[in-house]
Amino acid sequence: WRLGGSILFPQLILALSTGLVLLLIPLYNTLASGDPRQNLYTLVWAYDQVGFGEGYGRNGHTLSKGIQQMRWDLSLTATDLFGWQSEPLLGADGQVRPELTDHLLNQGDYWPPVGLSWLLLPFGLWLGLRGKNRVDNRRVGQGTKNPTLTLPAGGGGTGTPSIPTPTPLTGEAGWGLGGERAWTLLLAGFAVVLVGLHVAYWIGSQRYSTRYYFEMLPAVALLSALPIVWLAQRAGRAVYSALAALLLFTLISYSLPRIAVLFRFNWINPDFTTAVIARRHSDAPVLVILNGTDVRWRAVGSLLAETSPLLDSPIVAAIDYGGMRAAILARFPGYQVMDVIANGNRVCFIDGACYGEI
Repeated sequence: WRLGGSILFPQLILALSTGLVLLLIPLYNTLASGDPRQNLYTLVWAYDQVGFGEGYGRNGHTLSKGIQQMRWDLSLTATDLFGWQSEPLLGADGQVRPELTDHLLNQGDYWPPVGLSWLLLPFGLWLGLRGKNRVDNRRVGQGTKNPTLTLPAGGGGTGTPSIPTPTPLTGEAGWGLGGERAWTLLLAGFAVVLVGLHVAYWIGSQRYSTRYYFEMLPAVALLSALPIVWLAQRAGRAVYSALAALLLFTLISYSLPRIAVLFRFNWINPDFTTAVIARRHSDAPVLVILNGTDVRWRAVGSLLAETSPLLDSPIVAAIDYGGMRAAILARFPGYQVMDVIANGNRVCFIDGACYGEI
């Protein structure tokens, strides 16, 4: 339990923080469905749940599928983390190379370039697990604080000042509470466990970057920062300036254009919502009923941003797969009803205006 040495203390901090965040999930589920245990995904797809076997995933999920998906996702994570890869994302015309655009929009296997954002991680693990990362106070304090000098006991102020013994990587320069090994094991273990748990889910995350690995990115970034600190202590603070310049370069040359590829992806855009608003004929809230037997989530995706989980927003979207219209109308009395025909990812108004693609 000691702040400086116990591995239990940082684990308790992480567990408490995670627990508080996790409480938001049953709260949201209760507000949205009335059941705190309801998996909202299964209300759209009955197969969209965690586990192995029939009924988990479109075609059943297996351990081998999960491991293969993990390898594919990590290949892109290795680039997305800091934007470092073996090949440029942009072509000579300044646009994302066509083959990489196609991969980001339509593929989900190995990311073609080799990701290099992981290069600092092995060195960070090595430094953290050594537990002997010494920081010379004369170097760390230079330019920010005057280094503390101590006088020998009984010297009466006349003895020769001694430079303080170098201290472990703590406080401003390192890990702080819990010790270096404890925090290294905790952060690395958290990342490994998250990746391992995701193997039980039937689909990967490449289409939206590292969304299923998102929570581990701060841990990996902290471990990757250790070699930078170690190098800066020996080569000077110019290392930090060089790193900042590199990250700014990859922000412009990789991250921003990589995100821009997903602009209006899945036909999610304000056009359909704007068309709904244009067809309002009063201040009454609008009930948009999508009619069809093959209605996919992309057809209603644009309106989901307008539909409150409490179903009290100015626009509410509902899907009638057949025989549900009366119940829907009874649930929203006084709403202006607007019927649209949905087929796959495409929706069409009665006047012929259509949005999305089949």
